[in-house]
Amino acid sequence: MEYVQTAVMSAQQLADVRELITEIQVFDGTADTPYLFNNYNVDKALPAFFLAYDGDIAVGFLSIYADSVDEAGIAVLVKPAYRRRGIFTELQRQAELVLVLNNYTEITYQSERKFIDENPTLLPKLGFAVDEDNSEYLLEFDMTRAPLLTNPAVTVELANAADVERLATITMHAFGSEESDYESSMAYAQENVVSTTVRYYKIMAQNTIVGTVAVDVDPTMNYIFGLAIDPAYQGHGYGTQAVALIAKEINALNDLPLKLSVEAENEVAKHVYEKSGFVTLAEVVYLDYVAPKE
Repeated sequence: MEYVQTAVMSAQQLADVRELITEIQVFDGTADTPYLFNNYNVDKALPAFFLAYDGDIAVGFLSIYADSVDEAGIAVLVKPAYRRRGIFTELQRQAELVLVLNNYTEITYQSERKFIDENPTLLPKLGFAVDEDNSEYLLEFDMTRAPLLTNPAVTVELANAADVERLATITMHAFGSEESDYESSMAYAQENVVSTTVRYYKIMAQNTIVGTVAVDVDPTMNYIFGLAIDPAYQGHGYGTQAVALIAKEINALNDLPLKLSVEAENEVAKHVYEKSGFVTLAEVVYLDYVAPKE
């Protein structure tokens, strides 16, 4: 078994991992896909991807998403025929060593509720327990459920560099108000506006910027993230209208699935997405580390 770690995957590694993800999702009946780039990681040199190879076949994969200086999220996937061979444990060991050496103090693992429920002995053996207070729903756009677009005053336009500060400020006010929130929002906005794989939108109402949203366009799917409406303009249906507009635009751009995630406790946002034509695919859960059972 050969293990490889890298900050940025090569085209071949990306292809290998995408093939692995597809096989695992078909086998397990799961739907969530880890982010396969390091665009939003604070430290671009941090090894963020760990691959296990048996010959030229990728049999294990671990990704690190670290958009802050001390917190990191980890997703791990192992080829079904290679499970219970210690691949997860070795990928975990290598990744956690990298994170500790780079002063990351909070590490969170993620999985899917369906996978956990169908493998009830796995988490105790690995030393994890589901954090029941922290989960997300993964949703997918269904064109047959798309609403009629009834407000012609609401439009979406691709953002440019001149919009970044305004969009970052909107995001900050929508999700928080501390200086650190603005810095994080600005970092995302600056990355989104120059990215070659992200369509970064400003949401307009009567020629005024009232919100923002982005879509990551991947060879296997499209992923909506970062929807934010200026608090001064919330409650008017602008978010619902904008998401529906973007969903139809992306659907015309390609015929790939359009997905997004929303925190389980954020019932308002989930309602907005459902009104925009999205249906729930899966529940993504986060794991707390406890002592493994022998």
